[in-house]
Amino acid sequence: MASDPLHDSAEIAKAAADIVKTVPIYQDAIQPVAKQIGTALETVGKAVNLALFPITGAVWGYEQIKEFVQTKVTEKLQHVPPENIIPPKANIAVPAIEALRYSGSEQQLADLYANLLATAMNKETASGAHPAFAEIIKQLTSDEAKITKLFAHNIPFPIINIA
Repeated sequence: MASDPLHDSAEIAKAAADIVKTVPIYQDAIQPVAKQIGTALETVGKAVNLALFPITGAVWGYEQIKEFVQTKVTEKLQHVPPENIIPPKANIAVPAIEALRYSGSEQQLADLYANLLATAMNKETASGAHPAFAEIIKQLTSDEAKITKLFAHNIPFPIINIA
């Protein structure tokens, strides 16, 4: 007659529980180890929380993003006639605004996102705002953002080759 796997599993689990109950040496051997593991995990958890704490303040919430967009983007569009201000395309605005959550506290990067949003909201310049720009900005550091601003000016850059 074939055995029932569920019944066999239940019997094995019951037998293991009975062994632990009847032979206290297993409980005595396992309990201190379990306590040490729990303490170690608690210590690691505290260290992770402590290490991540500064970042929680750097992640912007809705209110910070809203205020940034209202002030910075408005400032960048102040000389644009109101009839030329249009809603930005979602495939440009949403990634830019979402990226501000993580990099809004870095002024150089935030300025690039504000420029992108302002460009996308100006009827005369909107065609120059490409959806990939938000992704490109995401890949930059603050120092690299500073360097990109140098290219906005039409000045010659000397090149030196040292052989």
